[in-house]
Amino acid sequence: HDASPRDRLGRVTLTGNTINNAYGVTVLCTGEKKRRILDEVLRQNKPEYPISHVKLRPFASVIFKLDLAASHYGA
Repeated sequence: HDASPRDRLGRVTLTGNTINNAYGVTVLCTGEKKRRILDEVLRQNKPEYPISHVKLRPFASVIFKLDLAASHYGA
């Protein structure tokens, strides 16, 4: 049986401490389901989502990269 493309992709895991100490963070959101989640995290800081535990340094930059489905423009 052939492995799916997803099975062949490598994975990189970073600890929360590493992310919180970064000078810059890029958040990638794809798909319509992420639109609601992203909205909840940005407006209400819902603790059930891992991204809500990111507490960056004051000088850190955050870049959000969204596909059309994840953005409000795709609605």
